Amino acid sequence: MPKAVKVKRYKNIYKRRTPLSILLRVVCIVVVVGLLGFIGWSAYEPVRAYLDSIAFEWKNNPTPSLPEIPDISASPEPEAPAPESLPELPPEPAVSASEPAPAESEPAAPEGSEIPSGTQLRGAYLPVSDLLDPNLLAARLSDFQEAGYTAVLIDLKDANGSLLYRSKRGRIPLEEGVTPYDLSAACEQIRAAGMLPIGRMHTFRDYTAALSDNNMAVQYLDTREHWLDNSREKGGKPWLNPYSEQARAYLVGLAEEAVSMGVEQILLDSVMFPVGVRLDAATYGETGDVSRSEVLSAFVRQVSSAVSAKGGTVSLIVRAADVFSNPDSLGGDPLVLSDQITLNLSPAVLGENFSAGGFTVEHPMQDPGDTVQRMLDALSGRLPGQFTALIQDPNNSTAMVQAVQEVLKENGVESYLIVQESPNPN
Repeated sequence: MPKAVKVKRYKNIYKRRTPLSILLRVVCIVVVVGLLGFIGWSAYEPVRAYLDSIAFEWKNNPTPSLPEIPDISASPEPEAPAPESLPELPPEPAVSASEPAPAESEPAAPEGSEIPSGTQLRGAYLPVSDLLDPNLLAARLSDFQEAGYTAVLIDLKDANGSLLYRSKRGRIPLEEGVTPYDLSAACEQIRAAGMLPIGRMHTFRDYTAALSDNNMAVQYLDTREHWLDNSREKGGKPWLNPYSEQARAYLVGLAEEAVSMGVEQILLDSVMFPVGVRLDAATYGETGDVSRSEVLSAFVRQVSSAVSAKGGTVSLIVRAADVFSNPDSLGGDPLVLSDQITLNLSPAVLGENFSAGGFTVEHPMQDPGDTVQRMLDALSGRLPGQFTALIQDPNNSTAMVQAVQEVLKENGVESYLIVQESPNPN
């Protein structure tokens, strides 16, 4: 007779799950899903910014390797400044440099045209379009002569990094649609009219050069990707890195070239660290113990030394609004960066309302003269003995310019530059 199969029963076989165990299981599932969601959300922004930077570079440089843009670090080195002028910046890793272009002789700097100490500069701005036509330039210069101007402000490099003149040293390609002007010819014509050419040059706000050489750019989280000042969809762009020796050498070389081509004074603009979003993700390589203020002031001295050797001078553009707010992008008080200051006192740059550092003004453009007077009063005792005032007039208003000129004269500020897109000195 076959052996009976014994069925083994466990005591919990018929036991049902209690409501408490079901609830605990549901809670555990919810906690795990929530944790995964939190991790995903935390990683979203860095990953998105990283992909944005890749997409931006692909859009601007669609080929796997950059086109034939020579390494800017191979440009001739500027004259070395005085030993104490530069802080001990950390060395950068060696990079391969393409073969430098054959050296071209530069025109000698004009003789006997230096700006004497204490000279009163009364200058007006000429847009690039006026510099492309010698006849139009002559007409503008005639107007300026009648108005008593002694200097003419022109742009050398804009905030995109485009070189607006025909440069031999700056080999960064121009943006599409930008026609470069003949800087030497323009300076010669300005001097022949009895005025001095002043050249404004943006420095570290320069996405064109940053894209051309990754070693000069601010990096994203210490990677080889560019940090962008906004998302790609909103037009975010890379910046040059003030700690980069190559970036500084590139800018110094352009300033030297401009003076050699006839520019009397270089106005340095955007001498600053980046502004924008995700500043916590912007990295600058090995910075050592050199502060932001130190590296920026060292750069200004470096340019001044190189330009002085060519017979020119340098002045740093400082926004009055930044003197009140002391932003981190400038490492604090911008007035310590240089003793040669061109102070932007333009009411227009204060926005609709402004309040910082104990200075408050509402609707600055309602009474431009009063706004400028209030800024000068608030800055009394902090400004250098001599400085040049820069006034931007977005409305091309003759009345606004005259009101500001009167305030400057009453306060003993005899040197000024008036910036209008369509200058009207009358």
